[in-house]
Amino acid sequence: MDAEICPELVPATSSLSLAEHQPSPADLLPPELWELIFRHLSAAELLPVRLTSHRWKDIVTHSPTLLEKFTVTLEGIFFDDLSRVIPAAKLYIRSCRIDRLVSWHETAHRLSCLTLDSCELTLPMLVEMLSQTPNLKRLRLDEVDVLSSGCEIVANFRLDRLEKLVVEWVCCDRILDIFEGRCHRLKTFKIFGNQKEGNIVRFMKTVQDSLEYIKLSPTGGLLEEISNLKHLKLKRIQFGRGSFDQSQLVEFCRRNHNIENVCIHNLSLSTQTLEQIGLQLPTLKRLRVTIAEKGTIVPRFLRSMKCLEYLCLLGEYCIEQSLDFTGCECPKLVQLQTYDLPLVQRGLRQFFEKSSNIWYLTLDGSVFDSWSDVFAALEPLECLYELVLRRIKIRDDGDLEGEKVLVHRNNSSLNGLVLSHCKIPKDLLVTQICRCAELEELWLTAIDSIDEAVVLALLGNLSKLKMLTISDCGKESVTSKVLDECKTRGISINK
Repeated sequence: MDAEICPELVPATSSLSLAEHQPSPADLLPPELWELIFRHLSAAELLPVRLTSHRWKDIVTHSPTLLEKFTVTLEGIFFDDLSRVIPAAKLYIRSCRIDRLVSWHETAHRLSCLTLDSCELTLPMLVEMLSQTPNLKRLRLDEVDVLSSGCEIVANFRLDRLEKLVVEWVCCDRILDIFEGRCHRLKTFKIFGNQKEGNIVRFMKTVQDSLEYIKLSPTGGLLEEISNLKHLKLKRIQFGRGSFDQSQLVEFCRRNHNIENVCIHNLSLSTQTLEQIGLQLPTLKRLRVTIAEKGTIVPRFLRSMKCLEYLCLLGEYCIEQSLDFTGCECPKLVQLQTYDLPLVQRGLRQFFEKSSNIWYLTLDGSVFDSWSDVFAALEPLECLYELVLRRIKIRDDGDLEGEKVLVHRNNSSLNGLVLSHCKIPKDLLVTQICRCAELEELWLTAIDSIDEAVVLALLGNLSKLKMLTISDCGKESVTSKVLDECKTRGISINK
C-alpha cells in the first residue's frame, strides 16, 4: 500500500502544515542511486519495495535491470487481459489457447524473455505478439500447436535484440519463415522436431554472421549444408541422435575449426574419432561425449586437446568398460566428470599429479579397491573446490568397518562436497570430511552410516559450514538435536 499522509492524523497544535512538509533524506536521493541499491535485492524482496511508495514503484517498473529479476507464469488460464499482471521482464505461458490480445503491449515492450509451452495459437497471432516485443532477447517455443488460419502472413517486425531462439516440436512448417531476416544478432539457435532441413538451412543463412551456438539432431546432409555457410563461425555445437556417422562429424569440425565447445548426446564415439576432433579443433575448451569402446579405454585423445578446460566422459550402458588415465595429462583442465566408467587406479593419481589445476571433480559409478585408494588418488588436487562422489563401489566391501584412513593431508580448498549412494564406514566418513576445514556446503544422500552422532560430529568440526543437506539417510540422521545445533550455528539444513 502506498504511503500517504492522512490530514486527520496531524495534531492540531503542530506548527507544520501539509504544504510545509519537508522531504525526507530518502526522497532526495536520485532514482539512479535507488536502482543501484535495489539491485542487491531478490525478486521476493523487491515486491514490498514496489508497494512502499509511488516513487519506488516507478523506479522498479522502469528499470530493465530490476525487471529481469521477475518472472510471471500464466498456466492453464485463458490468455486475456494482462493489465493487472505485475511488470516483469520474463513471461512464461503454459497450456493456454491464445486467440486474442488485450493490453499485450503494456507487457510486451518490457519483455526480454518469452516462453510459450504447450500453447495453441495461429501464426498471425504469434506474429502480432512478436511485433510488440522489440526488447526480446530470448524466445522459446516448446510443443506449440500453430493452428491454420487461412490468412496471409505479413511479418513486418524486427527482433534486433534477440540472441537466443529455441524451437522444439512446433507443429508448423512455416515457423522459421517469420524469423528470416529479423534477428540479425542471434547467437544461439536450438531446434528439434519435424522441421524440414531446407527451412533450417535457409534460416541459418540469414543469421550466419552472428550465430555462435547450434543445438540440433542433424543428418549428414544437414551437416554438409551448414558447413557450406561461408560466414558461419560457430563456437559451440550440441548434437543429439541423428543420421550422421563419425567421419561426417570429423569433417564438420574440420570445416568449422573455431568451435570451442562440443557436446554429443546419444551417439557414442571412438577414441580415434575424438583424437581426430581434437586435431581439427585447436582451441577446443569443453568436451562432453559418450565413449563407445569396450574394455580398457585410454584417453590418448587428450594429447591433441591442449586447451581443454572441461571434460565429461560417459560410459555405455551395460558394456564392460574401464578408463585408464595412465600416461595422460591435461594441465589446463578445470573440471572433470566421469559417469559409469570405472577408473583404473594406477593411472588416476598420476593423471591428477599432471593435471593438478582441477577445481571441480565428479566421479559417478566408479569402482575402487578401498576408500583409502579413493582419497589417496585425490591428494594431488590441492585446488579442488567442489567434489562429487556418487555411486562409488568398493570391490571388497565385506570388511569396510575395519578399513583405516591412510591419508593424512587436510584439504584446505574444498568448499562443497557431495556424497551420494555410497557405502562408507562411520569413522572413515567423519574423519575424512572433518579434514575439509573450509567446507561450507555438504550434501549427504542415501548414506546408510549416517545417524545423529555422525551429523553432530560433523557439525562440531566444520566451523565454516553454511548449508547441510541430508536426504534418504534414515530417520535418525536429522533429529531435534541436529536441528537445534544448526539453528544455533545459523546453518541452513535441508532434508
